Amino acid sequence: MWVSRKDFQELQNKVNALNEELKRLSTLAYVVDIKEKGLVKEFTFYQNDKLYRIEAVEIISGGKDTKD
Repeated sequence: MWVSRKDFQELQNKVNALNEELKRLSTLAYVVDIKEKGLVKEFTFYQNDKLYRIEAVEIISGGKDTKD
């Protein structure tokens, strides 16, 4: 299959732009898993080749009513 030089350059530029976007996205954190263990929720995030786990519990009572 023959491709013109101009079309090849455009394709190459698009591929390079997509690769740069993938590199940028790979630095962002993203959620891998969410588990519930009773009242505890465990969030698992992935960023820069590392997994992070965060455990959280809902506030059931207390706090201040902000409708004043």
